[in-house]
Amino acid sequence: ISRVLIKENEPTRIVIATVQIDSSYRIVSGQESSLHLEPYDQIFVRTVPDFELQQNISIEGEVTFPGTYTIIKNNERLADIIARAGGLTPEAFPQGMTIFREFENVGHVITRLDEAMRDPGSNYNIVLKAGDRIMIPKTKDLVTIEGATKARELYPDQMIDGSSIQTAYQGTKSAKWYIDNYAAGVGENGSKKSISVRLANGQLKKTTNLGLFKIYPKVKEGSTVRVATKPVEPPKTPEEQQNNSKVDWGKVLSDSLAQATSLLTLILLLQRIN
Repeated sequence: ISRVLIKENEPTRIVIATVQIDSSYRIVSGQESSLHLEPYDQIFVRTVPDFELQQNISIEGEVTFPGTYTIIKNNERLADIIARAGGLTPEAFPQGMTIFREFENVGHVITRLDEAMRDPGSNYNIVLKAGDRIMIPKTKDLVTIEGATKARELYPDQMIDGSSIQTAYQGTKSAKWYIDNYAAGVGENGSKKSISVRLANGQLKKTTNLGLFKIYPKVKEGSTVRVATKPVEPPKTPEEQQNNSKVDWGKVLSDSLAQATSLLTLILLLQRIN
């Protein structure tokens, strides 16, 4: 309580009194129980140090005891809460786990539950925040292939959902292998350099283009392989058509040889390192 003392012909003076009150708002005995409020008094109520309400997260899907859990310590991590939930079920697919974070409107968080559980000291074992929603799906042993492929040349329409097909997972092979073996290859309007793989946890892997060569992303369980369509180029003006007809084949050959030499050097260096 802050009080200003006013006396005639004297400067004002400020005094402070600190008191504790009980649940009925009465001053605790042994203190200044005779204290009464006066005009201009100011009352300040301090908060309890480190006070906070329960901070909860939710776990859905393939854990032994799904539901809502309260964070019981500072910096509680992903692997800790999974252990408190009884661990994963035999049908759990940890690679497909997703986390939705309400805190500061972050949204979806991509991490690796399998790595977090294997090595709790890794960066994948993230600190949880109040409102986090953890979703662990069942095992996914299918791969989705969609986009500009030749799948319609192999399968009847009833087996194709829009432009996508579902196929059995055949191990960690390249996206191009799955497209060639299950979707009859890339369609005429498909772009090989724009082949991508969306992993089960939402992470996107793209094709690496090295001039004449391409490194296609690897496919894992529950992935979606997508072949993007080639961009539509605007019609060329007569001047552009005339310029394109004048090809400097000497320069083309020189540039191609230079790229091939650089790539061969890179491959030899990588082989020596390995």
